[in-house]
Amino acid sequence: MALTIISANSVVGGTAFSFALSGDDLYVRSDVLLASTGSTGIDVNVTETTTQVDGSVVALGRVYNSAPEGSRLVVGQTGSMISYQSSSNDAGIVFFGTGASVDNRGQIEAPEVIAIYFGGMEAELVNSGSITGTTGVQLARGASQARVEVRQAPIHQG
Repeated sequence: MALTIISANSVVGGTAFSFALSGDDLYVRSDVLLASTGSTGIDVNVTETTTQVDGSVVALGRVYNSAPEGSRLVVGQTGSMISYQSSSNDAGIVFFGTGASVDNRGQIEAPEVIAIYFGGMEAELVNSGSITGTTGVQLARGASQARVEVRQAPIHQG
């Protein structure tokens, strides 16, 4: 279990950050820009990770992509995650594994696609920030135990 702290601005052509080991955590400080001019902002390919974003994560593709189980994403009040993904039938933030969790107090934006897509059987979203996309949140068919909670904040689409 290691914590990686992004403490300086970083703009890369490929994936901006990729988790190395299960149980690792990522923290993006409030004064930091983490950006990908290529594919993905943050790629999660291991289980049981937590990402805390208090700065800005921006990507031309998916801003956050998680395939395994137990991924947790927290966007703080000063945090923003912006995807310029333009491929039809895609999303800015994607969870394919079960047990996904998003706690958004900041800004999640994907102006040309679905903002958040939950593809696993269990998912949780708590939103007191702003979520904007062609569709704000989409759950996969069969996501029978998904829970969406909105506190004092809208989810915008269109």
